Amino acid sequence: YTLPRWDARHWSITITPASGASFTAPVTSYFPYSGQTPAAGATGELVFAGSNPKFTLAGLQGKVALIDFTTNTREWAKVYQPWGINPPGEVFPASVRPARGAVNDLAQFQKAGAVGVILGWTDISDANAADQYTPFSRPPQGIPGLYVGRETLARLRALAGSGAKATVVLEADVFPDTPTDTLIATLPGTSSDEVIIVNTHTDGPHAT
Repeated sequence: YTLPRWDARHWSITITPASGASFTAPVTSYFPYSGQTPAAGATGELVFAGSNPKFTLAGLQGKVALIDFTTNTREWAKVYQPWGINPPGEVFPASVRPARGAVNDLAQFQKAGAVGVILGWTDISDANAADQYTPFSRPPQGIPGLYVGRETLARLRALAGSGAKATVVLEADVFPDTPTDTLIATLPGTSSDEVIIVNTHTDGPHAT
């Protein structure tokens, strides 16, 4: 298989208030395959565009959209229902909230004319948010997206709509038609009544 591989090289956010000194806003990570900017970045007025899943897309032309979200809840009790109750001695939580980005579509902001998107975590620590590579299954979005932690989010929300400017830098390289391999092999066992699938992936953190 081939894909247009997207590799981020450098990212930052600089905020210039309507009055006062400019400052660099800490970035926890970037939105993979979101988009890229030149070294100078993309600059626009910082405006708050809502909380997931309801966004205000009107009036975003030429601006940097600030949004926030709560991490999605995974209800393990429902997920495991097809296989019955928990095995003896095993206890699964009724629900968990993994640190994964809850917003999967940035293209809507690009279509609305925004020049960049800043996504704010609201309910996890900055240490947990740091270096999160999420979501890892979206096609190119056409607009640069960067994540910030909850304290930075609060600071930016206070400045949004006040005339402050945000410069979003996300330098990335795109390599068209990058080859990737899928290897499938079968090891015959002693039983024809069941199949055990062992799966691992190398597009991110290894998992089996």
